[in-house]
Amino acid sequence: FTVELCEPLQIKQIEIANFELFSSTPKTLKVQISDRYQSRDWHYLGTFHAIDQRTLQSFTIQDQGGMFAKYLKVEMLDFFGSEHYCPLSIIRVFGTSMEEEIIQESESHGANGDEEGDDDLVPGEGLKKANLLDSALDAVNHVVKRAAKALLGSEDARPSDCTGQYH
Repeated sequence: FTVELCEPLQIKQIEIANFELFSSTPKTLKVQISDRYQSRDWHYLGTFHAIDQRTLQSFTIQDQGGMFAKYLKVEMLDFFGSEHYCPLSIIRVFGTSMEEEIIQESESHGANGDEEGDDDLVPGEGLKKANLLDSALDAVNHVVKRAAKALLGSEDARPSDCTGQYH
């Protein structure tokens, strides 16, 4: 089955539970993520092994490569018991949102007070702290640059107009 998350997340933890009586319980789950639905490119997140108990079970994600996922695909590979149904009563996904990532990046740049080291955020310009809009624009540009670098594997992979000029 596929689950749509409320917002794109860098997934850190997944919790599942089956509280249904007279049903089998999940044993082995394969989890994949994607930023869009009807995708052919699902990113493998992991295979998780549950225990044969009707309790909330938690699985920590080691590394997902910094990808923000909007969709979670869960395949139940095996289950405990011999009942016909094997439902999940609860599935919870925990992680970091894009907004939280931008705030963390913004705070880390502000805490350092080092404007010279941030010249790579906007081509030809340093980090502008003149007002909140400029600071937010620089943080978004930095996150976009990191995402493009991760997706394309190139330092030069950045949007062509990151100057903050509005047309």
